[in-house]
Amino acid sequence: MKIIRFANSQGLIAHAAQQADGSTLVIEGDIFGDFHVTDRPAEVTKLLAPVQPFAIICIGLNYKFHAEETKASIPQHPVVFMKLPNVVQHPGHPILLPTHLKSDKVDYECELAVIIGKKARNVSKADALKHVLGYTCGNDVSARDWQKHGGGGQWCRGKSFDTFCPLGPVLVTADEIQNPNSLGIKTILNGQTMQDWSTNDMIFDVPTLIEFLSGSTTLMPGTVILTGTPHGVGMARTPPVFMKDGERHGPATAFLDPALARPNLTLTTSATATRLLLENGRAVGVEFLRMGKVERAYSDGEVVLAGGTVNSPQLLLLSGIGPADELRAAGVEPAHDLPGVGRSLQDHINCVVTFATREKFGIGGMSAEEYAAALQEWHDSRSGSMANPWST
Repeated sequence: MKIIRFANSQGLIAHAAQQADGSTLVIEGDIFGDFHVTDRPAEVTKLLAPVQPFAIICIGLNYKFHAEETKASIPQHPVVFMKLPNVVQHPGHPILLPTHLKSDKVDYECELAVIIGKKARNVSKADALKHVLGYTCGNDVSARDWQKHGGGGQWCRGKSFDTFCPLGPVLVTADEIQNPNSLGIKTILNGQTMQDWSTNDMIFDVPTLIEFLSGSTTLMPGTVILTGTPHGVGMARTPPVFMKDGERHGPATAFLDPALARPNLTLTTSATATRLLLENGRAVGVEFLRMGKVERAYSDGEVVLAGGTVNSPQLLLLSGIGPADELRAAGVEPAHDLPGVGRSLQDHINCVVTFATREKFGIGGMSAEEYAAALQEWHDSRSGSMANPWST
């Protein structure tokens, strides 16, 4: 179920269930207890954040590649900080740039927000999701100057200015999301995608966070957990990108569109891909090693190896292009034989990775002729500034 919170023309605040056609029906009762959906249409004069939080608990540095881009070490335990509950902002309403305690470095952070539905204390990881009411989109807006230099070593000052926690627009109940760590997550600023990743990159997944946060601590219904942001934040860009007056910003997560639940997959430099995952002869993901741990990631779109270390010839299965004898020796049936190029299979792998990185090609996204030209260009440029940094 998708739940909204709204105010009507009389200023009364209520919840409603959003239907498949976009219409909304009034909910009676308490969404944290007993409630039912009526057949009365909701008069939505103002769309509000889906909950007014009891508390907002935030997790920092919880995406592997975000930790990399900020040059921070991987934490051994979740990094916890708080936002004040009254800094929540409603969907489509402005983020107010601080002027009294002035900041010129206000940054975006799209996050999956977990909403606790029933009291949780000392909850096991296995039972953690039973305590979740649902999920929504969040933005951990951050004044980087106050976070880094004006907070006495703590992050709360730079992250708790008024309106610094947009939530919504809808709360998706937990029964519709079996795995909160298989969702896409995205930030759009002025029509440009700034962050676009998957919650499967979390260092501490949602059940682990709930287990940790509920240890010797009671999480009350209505507690919102902001689970961290992926890479692509403004402060880590060159040059840095900070939000300015009048800009339009919107976080979105893939559970609003089931077709995006397994987004395009990208592996980066900390991952060592070992084999493709196949369904009905089609590559649907990659098994890889990261920090000594075997992991799998899936894709509904193209599988892109963007700078990952490649150590298996099976990773050419999508294209099947290269020296036929070497491909067959590796157990790969070639789709195209390029004997005239005269390169080794490892050279082909290196070239695929290089051009996936530079040009955002999927492995199967080039014709044989385009691939041959790309391979030749890669070899011609190895001694120059575009030399492949991942060759072995």
